[in-house]
Amino acid sequence: MKITSIFTLFSVPIFALLTSISLEALSVIPCTIQFPEKISTVPTIRIYCGGKIIPSTIDQTSKTLTFSVPKYGNQDQFKLLVTETIDFSFYLSKYQPKTNNTAAYVKLKDGQPYYLFTFTNLPTPEGNKGGVSYKWHIDKVTNHDKNNKISDDAIILCMPPDWIHSMSNTNAFELPTISIKSSVLESSSSEKEFFERAVKFQLAAIDSDTMHDPSADVIKQEQNRIMIAAPTA
Repeated sequence: MKITSIFTLFSVPIFALLTSISLEALSVIPCTIQFPEKISTVPTIRIYCGGKIIPSTIDQTSKTLTFSVPKYGNQDQFKLLVTETIDFSFYLSKYQPKTNNTAAYVKLKDGQPYYLFTFTNLPTPEGNKGGVSYKWHIDKVTNHDKNNKISDDAIILCMPPDWIHSMSNTNAFELPTISIKSSVLESSSSEKEFFERAVKFQLAAIDSDTMHDPSADVIKQEQNRIMIAAPTA
């Protein structure tokens, strides 16, 4: 009887601990941005998701930029926002009527172009086989929030929306591949302009970086090598 009581005493907190861990358990899902093959250098793109700066890796051989975002449990829908820069709404109160440094939420910059997509993982019949496979259903939608608020779980790509050419649906284990228009590199001068614009957007993101948590690791690319540095205090 004593043994049962002791077992019960210890099993309850252990079960609670395991339950809390499972509730917060998450995985990651990758996404790739495919740049034109004729580009000489793939630029860095600032990416945010869930209040964090999302690191990315660049492969100059395949001309791709790859990143991964959190995937919670059986999550079957993701939101992707493409816009050059983002803005913030700050908390105001009767005790502090002036703008402070505490952001209430992320929002679209007034009048700035954007694309907003939803990726929904839906079952697709496999012809006469009677089986079912899953593919991403891609929808281009509009942000209807009256305050231009961006959903907290949206993936934000800080680049011009008109750079996007198409999205290819490969499999359900990674998000659709985003292809960049080859027309952005119609001449040598246009490639230089393209890269300079990408750098400008990266510099513009410095202000919004301060409102996001940095990644636990710092990923740095040197030619074809990827270096991961431990975070500093």
